Amino acid sequence: MSGPAFTSGPEAALDYAAGLERMMGDREMFLRVLARFRGDYRDSVARVRAASDAGDLALAQRLAHTLKGAAAMIEARSLRQQAAQAEQALRAGRTQDAQVFDSLDAELARVMAQLDTLLAAPAARDAAPAPALNEAVL
Repeated sequence: MSGPAFTSGPEAALDYAAGLERMMGDREMFLRVLARFRGDYRDSVARVRAASDAGDLALAQRLAHTLKGAAAMIEARSLRQQAAQAEQALRAGRTQDAQVFDSLDAELARVMAQLDTLLAAPAARDAAPAPALNEAVL
């Protein structure tokens, strides 16, 4: 894989190869899923915080849980972990734990930056080789 948008190492916000494998190698489907995630979840942390600030912890927990699942779907593992921590903090009533929400917000920004780069570069996407389905993915 070439370029930062296709990086699958620890510095990557999402694991493109694993996400593509999840879609059984269907690059176009994966790109549609990524575009949908980008559109649907860009302000998700703000929505979690707003629900928490309004005292609607059930909604805040549900939003964090939904983000966690969506992050897992696109192989944004660190974002998934951060969303799980936010969900746990909310469940425990730690609604003012700024560090948890700041970390979640920062990781979401990293994912969005990678998606923006990836989805804005159709020539680069087309040049990236699809991994074989039997490749080991860390």
